[in-house]
Amino acid sequence: MKVSGRAAADRLKAALIAGRQAAADEAMAIHDLVVAYDIEIDDDLIDELLVTSVRGGGEGTPQVHEFVHLELCGLLGVSARHARSRIFEVLNLVYRHPILWAAVQGLGLEMHRAGMAATKCSDLSRADADLVGRQWFHQQEGLAWKAAADLVDRLVIEADPALAKKK
Repeated sequence: MKVSGRAAADRLKAALIAGRQAAADEAMAIHDLVVAYDIEIDDDLIDELLVTSVRGGGEGTPQVHEFVHLELCGLLGVSARHARSRIFEVLNLVYRHPILWAAVQGLGLEMHRAGMAATKCSDLSRADADLVGRQWFHQQEGLAWKAAADLVDRLVIEADPALAKKK
């Protein structure tokens, strides 16, 4: 059965939208899991064995359970390092880059592209990260991946030249 070019293009566009939706849904689920995650601790345990929380991302992100990345690595089927990276990426987007997070949830920006930008801003202050994210979002559309990555690098350097020099 021969498929028309129009029908194939429509299927491709629908698949791309579905992929963006799936990535946005996955990121939201990671956020929800991470902020809600807790384990029951036996009251008889000594204080030294109690679980602590750690910062989940850059400045302005919430503290998370220190072992939540292990739960996530099992759920995603990835390494613990990759799970920590995903947590960091999602929390940075949600709490430090609201315009990028809204664009991902609204399907106007791919999750992997937004995550790349958020990760590159991780050493900036929360205010500078938000500013860079906003500038980058409005300038990155239509750019290839490398050009978009170079743009965010340039904006990060402009936002905090002293930090860039130090790095």
